[in-house]
Amino acid sequence: MLCGSRLGVALALVLLAPSGARAHDPGLSDLSVVLDADHVEASWWIDQADLAETEPQAAGALRLEIGGTAADLADGGARSTWDGHRHLTFEWKRSGSDPLRLAAPLLDQLPLGHRVLVRVIAADGTLREATLSARDPGLDL
Repeated sequence: MLCGSRLGVALALVLLAPSGARAHDPGLSDLSVVLDADHVEASWWIDQADLAETEPQAAGALRLEIGGTAADLADGGARSTWDGHRHLTFEWKRSGSDPLRLAAPLLDQLPLGHRVLVRVIAADGTLREATLSARDPGLDL
């Protein structure tokens, strides 16, 4: 009877163990945004496994609106890193204190359920964190 009990436990462990054949679980990428009086800079790190072998560029991946109008990307870059990430960088010029809104159109191309942890550092040094997803791809800065 003890042998049957062990067999039952072993069978339960096999059935409950995660399968190696499953698709990649949706990831979590990291986006840092630094606000200054005359510009906004952002740096987005995305695991290459979430990109389905694509190599997105900075242009079109993030959008900044200043006072409700899309801002032109002043500088941007994209590179693959040695540790399997895609690193996108962004810089927008700004003046005044118009409201800012950041949106991430690239989320539409990432796996369903992908989340972006956003850290916003204001000019006075305060830190704010938020999460973006395909359902909620924008953030008021």
